[in-house]
Parts: sequence; C-alpha cells; structure tokens
Amino acid sequence: METVRQNRSIVLVDNGINPSLLNPDFLKLHKIVPSDFEVNESITTPVLALCRFSNGINFQITPNSLILQHFVWGEQEIEFSFRDAVMLLVKHLHLNNVTAVGINFVDSILVEESNSEIIDRYIREELVNDELFSATVKLTYNTSDDSLLNIDIVPEILSYGEILDQQALTFKANYHLELSKESDFNLPEYISSENKKDMHFQEVVRTIYNGVK
Repeated sequence: METVRQNRSIVLVDNGINPSLLNPDFLKLHKIVPSDFEVNESITTPVLALCRFSNGINFQITPNSLILQHFVWGEQEIEFSFRDAVMLLVKHLHLNNVTAVGINFVDSILVEESNSEIIDRYIREELVNDELFSATVKLTYNTSDDSLLNIDIVPEILSYGEILDQQALTFKANYHLELSKESDFNLPEYISSENKKDMHFQEVVRTIYNGVK
C-alpha cells in the first residue's frame, strides 16, 4: 500500500481576526516563520490575506478563520512547528474568542490498475435534478478527546511530479472540536496532539483500505 501525503493543516475559527495584519514581514518579524523562508505569493486585504512560501507552508486568514497549511505532495515534510506558529499567531493577532479548532490531513493511496475494483467500491452516485453525479463517501467517528473525526473518501486520478495519471483513493480527514465559553480548553495542548492524530488517522485509513481489499 503506497500512501502519498498531500497536505496537512490547522484551522482556527474566531470572529475577531484582522486579515490586514498578515504579510510576510509580519510573519518574519514575530518569528512565526524563519527569515530565510522564500515567498511565492502574498496578498493582503481587509477580507482576505494569503502568504504562500516556496517550501509549501501557507497561511490564509479571513475575518473569521485562520488556516495554516503545509502543502506536501509526497515530498519530505520540513521541520516546522505548527504548534509554535499557531500560538504566535494567536498572540500577535489577538485571537481571544476561538470557537472551533480543526486538525486536517489529506492522504492518497495509489491503486494499481490490477486492483481497480477497490476504486469501484468507493464510487457512489446520487440523483440531483434527474442527473447522476458522483458522491463522496463520508465517514464519522467519535474520538477520545471529544473531537469529531470526519473522513471523505474520494476516488480520483492524480498527476503531480513523478506521479502521472495514477488512480488513487484520497482520504480527507478533519478532526473538529467545537468550543464553549465554559470549557476548560488548552489550545497549545490540543494543537500538540497533531502528531498523535496523524498516527490515528493513518491507522484508520489502513483499516478502511484493508477492509475492502
């Protein structure tokens, strides 16, 4: 079973975010990213800010959400602490009302043509306005830390780098936790559980995949 990591990300929901603050200089000044990170794209407006770096680290901010993403696509993941970056962003963007947190992973299992029946098992169709459309298989699990794990399973054809027209099953995982004002929530501790959640996600993917082989 050959698995390719596409990306991983952390999302914070907070209704008091100011996108106008985010730019590469802001990120480097506050040591959220190292000074030698090379900028690929930067956009800063009152309603949307994007900072994309050449190593696949991306930031996106709207007035009610913050997304930190590492776009990997099968390459070696770089040494970069999501926990430290997120906590520095919380501090310097003055995020005092985080209402939800998401930890996300996207992995693809490459499927050889000889095993194409595995792909067929995940092709679903639904009728919309008398037309048939492909439908994503969705699974939901409760986890021990009260997160809700949502997984979408999508059959697709991948083409990226050395991967060309390769059929695959893509698993899109979202560990979602809603927060209440009364909850005794430790944000740094929860974000630090990213590696543990990654291992859990990979085990769930193996179990699902091996169960249909």
